[in-house]
Amino acid sequence: MGKNILIIGNGFDLYHNLPTRYTDFLTFTNEWETFKYKYESYLNPKTGKIEQSGYDPTAQFLVPLGSYGVLTNESIIAFAEHALCFEESHIQYLNEHLNSNVLLQYFKTTNYQKDGWIDFEKEIEYVLAFIEKYYNRILPNSVGKILSTVLQPTECTILNTITAYAPAPYKNLNTGLITLFDIYPEDLKKQKTALLESLKQELDILNKCLGIYLDEFVGRLKCSTYSEQIKELSEVYLLNFNYTYTYKTVYGGRKLSEIHYIHGCLGEKNLVLGISDNFTDNLDYVYFQKYFQRIQKRTGNAYRHWLNETTNSIDDTSSTVYIMGHSLDITDKGILQFFFLSHYVEKIVIFYHNQSSYENEIINLVKMFGQDYIIEQTAFERIKFKKLGPAVEGCVR
Repeated sequence: MGKNILIIGNGFDLYHNLPTRYTDFLTFTNEWETFKYKYESYLNPKTGKIEQSGYDPTAQFLVPLGSYGVLTNESIIAFAEHALCFEESHIQYLNEHLNSNVLLQYFKTTNYQKDGWIDFEKEIEYVLAFIEKYYNRILPNSVGKILSTVLQPTECTILNTITAYAPAPYKNLNTGLITLFDIYPEDLKKQKTALLESLKQELDILNKCLGIYLDEFVGRLKCSTYSEQIKELSEVYLLNFNYTYTYKTVYGGRKLSEIHYIHGCLGEKNLVLGISDNFTDNLDYVYFQKYFQRIQKRTGNAYRHWLNETTNSIDDTSSTVYIMGHSLDITDKGILQFFFLSHYVEKIVIFYHNQSSYENEIINLVKMFGQDYIIEQTAFERIKFKKLGPAVEGCVR
């Protein structure tokens, strides 16, 4: 008997009305002062601390959310009303870093509006690509010029934002004409190294802030909806691209055979948040790439053993892969192709939310595997698309 392998991405959490979009997190950071003001009203005026006698680290509750689980100002205020549920050191960490993190400031400055984490990661790629271009092409060819006349407006925004707190020996060259003394190769190399080291630290801080948000805030929310189609699956091998525990919370652990958090999980504090593995072969940027972080944080490749143990021969193939809430973006090609190209997978069922997501998933598959392969696989119905039914109110029984 084959295995039921379920692959889930952020769309899985969104289906369950959880505010896990990047824009939800950005709303949270933008409204931090609103939360802080309400939260501090619960502090003991004598000690300046929350009285922890009623502290419950496992408490769950409901807060009002916007359409499709979007985080709102009202949500932020409602979270603060549950002040006793939060770990005080986590609140202090957020208070210290949310308004000073360089990457968050960049996204706020550019008024970033895209929901997807893939888009967020691509934006970081754009920033890093600019840094490489800046030190290797722009500066060496700008002698006698003023940078503001050379750079595009978006490039000026990047430079001004990410270098605001850059450490020595970074040198601000926005103040006058570029001279030959400004572009010594060794000096530029040292400046670039210092800037990238600073951004590594900022990415780590952003990573921790995100982890606290998902754990302390999103993780506290009672989930009151489920999918009948997912409920029907049994003996599931779960490949989770999310950091959260939504599947176990909603559907329980009794139907789970194994689970692999490919991008880390909240409990292990090993979240993988980075850019495409195909971004560059230049090791100056390796710290930002997902494959490096998966190695560094030891998230492993346990999922690769699932198919090897399924059957003894190709003739006995019967495993089915289900995919829900994953965009099938090419950034995850290295992992996804293991299942799509395996002889030990009989069928791949891709759940889609609406016509737009259906079409985007097809486009992304074509980018990954080519049109001939996708036409053939869908014609033979090895790859099948199924529309997700509406979420059901209530708890899985």
